[in-house]
Order: sequence, then structure tokens, then C-alpha cells
Amino acid sequence: MTSVFSFGIVSIAIIGMIAMKNWEIKRGMTVLHDVRFKADKIVASWFTFVKSHIPTQGKHLSKEITHHTVYHVSHAALGVVKFAESKLVRIINFIKGKGVIKKDRTTSHYMKNVSEYERHPNKK
Repeated sequence: MTSVFSFGIVSIAIIGMIAMKNWEIKRGMTVLHDVRFKADKIVASWFTFVKSHIPTQGKHLSKEITHHTVYHVSHAALGVVKFAESKLVRIINFIKGKGVIKKDRTTSHYMKNVSEYERHPNKK
């Protein structure tokens, strides 16, 4: 379930990025130009820093950096997926009607009995 949900979100994000870029090209403008320029500068400086610390002889350090990067990125992605899954479960429970009917509000006696029966089917 989580992998299907993640695939769907990633697919929507990629399609959205392509659509946004297409819209920018057609309009001849760039959305958030200053922010994107600053982000590009930060990424370029970080890339230069990492590239300067990777030795040219041997690949041990670059493999280590790759493994750590993949670990942390996957850990962050898993956290995002767990958060999204918990929110999705709450939405599904809301749609199903679990916990929506409250006894202190004005609700028909029939609905109160139905909700009580669903929570405690053996109790009469």
C-alpha cells in the first residue's frame, strides 16, 4: 500500500513539474526566480565542496558518501510516507464515519444506537 501511494505521489509531482515548466516556457517567465537562483547557488557550492573532498585515486570515499546519502534520503522519504499514510488513514476513517457521531450533539436516537452497536456489538 505504501509503495503504491508513494508511486502515485511521485508520479503526480513529476507531471506537475513538467506542466509547470511547460507553462513557464509558454508564458516566457520564471516562477520564484530569486528563490530558485539562490537554491541553485547553494547546490553548486555544496557540489563543489563535496567534489573537492573526494579523492581522485580510489573510490572508497565516494562509495561511502553515496551510501550515507542514499540512507538519509531514503530515511527522510520513509518518514514522509509514514506521515502521509497516517493522514490517509485518518481521512479514510473519516469517510467511513468512524468516530464522527458524538452523543452530546443533536443526533437521532437511531444513529446513536447504530454507532453504539458498531463499537460494541455484544453489548445490549
